[in-house]
Amino acid sequence: AQPLVVHFIGDVVSHLDNLFADRVPQPAADDDDAASTSKKTAAKGEDGAAAVPLETESDDDDDDGSADGSVDDLEDIAGIDAGAEGGRGELLYPRLRQSLTKQGYRLIGSHSGVKLCRWTKAMLRGRGGCYKHTFYNISSYQCMEMTPSLACANKCVFCWRHHTNPVGKEFTWQVDSPEFLVEGAIAAHQGMLKPMKGVPGVTPDKLAEAMNVKHCALSLVGEPIMYPRINEFVELLHAKHISTFMVTNAQFPDRIAALSPVTQHYLSLDAPTKEELKAIDRPLFDDFWERTIASIKALRAKTQRTVFRLTLVEGYNMTGLEDYCRLIELGAPDFIEVKGVTYCGNSDASPITMRHVPFHHEVVKFCDALAKALERRRDERAAREAAAPAAKPAKVRGVIGGDDVPGQHTAAASSVARR
Repeated sequence: AQPLVVHFIGDVVSHLDNLFADRVPQPAADDDDAASTSKKTAAKGEDGAAAVPLETESDDDDDDGSADGSVDDLEDIAGIDAGAEGGRGELLYPRLRQSLTKQGYRLIGSHSGVKLCRWTKAMLRGRGGCYKHTFYNISSYQCMEMTPSLACANKCVFCWRHHTNPVGKEFTWQVDSPEFLVEGAIAAHQGMLKPMKGVPGVTPDKLAEAMNVKHCALSLVGEPIMYPRINEFVELLHAKHISTFMVTNAQFPDRIAALSPVTQHYLSLDAPTKEELKAIDRPLFDDFWERTIASIKALRAKTQRTVFRLTLVEGYNMTGLEDYCRLIELGAPDFIEVKGVTYCGNSDASPITMRHVPFHHEVVKFCDALAKALERRRDERAAREAAAPAAKPAKVRGVIGGDDVPGQHTAAASSVARR
């Protein structure tokens, strides 16, 4: 049996060189196309936010606070006075636009947004890439972080977006076209890159390459899978040779099952039991646990790469290894990514403080224990199956994590090769 691998995000331990390279370049958009898209975006009412500071924005692993450290908790007033008939008003009502623009978002149409990831700028300046560069070989400086839906169905205590996203059980707002969103997102992303010209470490050639978006992290804020035309949106990105990293919160199993193939599909596994999940995710759905189990099963049926993401919060979800193992075996993801929670500052909507942030060695210890528990359970199953050959074998595909687990390259590669 192949050894399992554990990966701790934030402490890079191995490079899977060229394993998942996106080798098909996308032609750079010409200036006329970009200008045309900008005009269309303006016509749809996008806020023209000023360029964000060079060192302060966050990626999907970091905080997202406003410039003065204060935050508005807006989720419970989502859609009030949206001003449209029949509940089909704009999700981005004026107060929400103001708050998100202040935080550095470029807003697209009535329900979407894009923001420049700090790792995009870091790699442009020759200061290293994000964990996706290390483990999946993406070019961080060519990655666009966006969402086609700022709405979500959870109020997670650790949400690094300070609960500025509206919540709802279904998408009841005006729906913008996927063509408009794709073109608008690329134009906004390119617009935020332009101020990087002349920044120390940024070469003209590198900046020109960055304008050619090759990857899209659908993880910015909210729940992207809520967007009613998500399949068309994903297919348009792929038509432009842009890879897709979709992050979902395990509350929309039917939409997960119906989702067109993406490059990599993440599912947030925030707790191992029903009680703990309710405490940490604060879901809107009464049947949230049943939806989580159904989402895990739907993800297992996918043929593209799948990932469980665990965000560890001290005092909330760092126990129950056996329960985690059962859920992991049910979903059989290709990888498991484990990270400690990021403290995002004070917010009336969140009880998280620095005491909930685990130390590095605690996260590594959890990773190692999880890998060993999964391997032990796999060995026990193998022994039972040897004694009872008629039993249908269960299969765990692999885990990313840990600082010093042997066989990292072999196990990670073989877990993908089985696809």
